[in-house]
Amino acid sequence: FGWSNLGNTQVALGSLDEADVSYTTSVDLCREKNKETEQFGARRCDDLYLLLLNRGSLRLNNGDPKGALKDLNEADTLRARPDPLILQNRARARELNGLYSAADKDYSVAISMTSNEVA
Repeated sequence: FGWSNLGNTQVALGSLDEADVSYTTSVDLCREKNKETEQFGARRCDDLYLLLLNRGSLRLNNGDPKGALKDLNEADTLRARPDPLILQNRARARELNGLYSAADKDYSVAISMTSNEVA
């Protein structure tokens, strides 16, 4: 969606509050599209997990660790398989929300998935 591209640009320019609005618009449109799919068989928006990852990452870095954790949990559920980028961000969100044991588990899985990527 164009709104997520706008959000990416706003993040790059440091306009984080505006980027949150853009990502939220994109998330809302994707959810609406998926409801249409259920009702009318239209093409599904398969990027919802990625939109939530982007918004969750933004919220994590913009002082909203609770909102970040909510988005990142949903992104993880929708992805339906371990994703190191989701896990790394969710680990940080869990840490900031005082969920240290859960954060440690996410960090461990993310590290194990990316350990051979270190140069």
